[in-house]
Amino acid sequence: MNWNAVVKDEVPTHGVSLVEPLHDDFYAHSLSNKADGWFYKDCIHPNTAGHNQLRALFWTAITGEAAPM
Repeated sequence: MNWNAVVKDEVPTHGVSLVEPLHDDFYAHSLSNKADGWFYKDCIHPNTAGHNQLRALFWTAITGEAAPM
């Protein structure tokens, strides 16, 4: 949480940039969520569902529109 706050505050000071709050979106989809997990078994990298969610989040953040499915 502390690191996320630093990134959110610092990144915009360096010009045009986008900070997408991934923690909020991914939190409920950790490895302990067997039915709807978005992480590979290494606990760091997204699995296929996680990659698809990243694509959708960034599409929406950049275009302002819902991501095509």
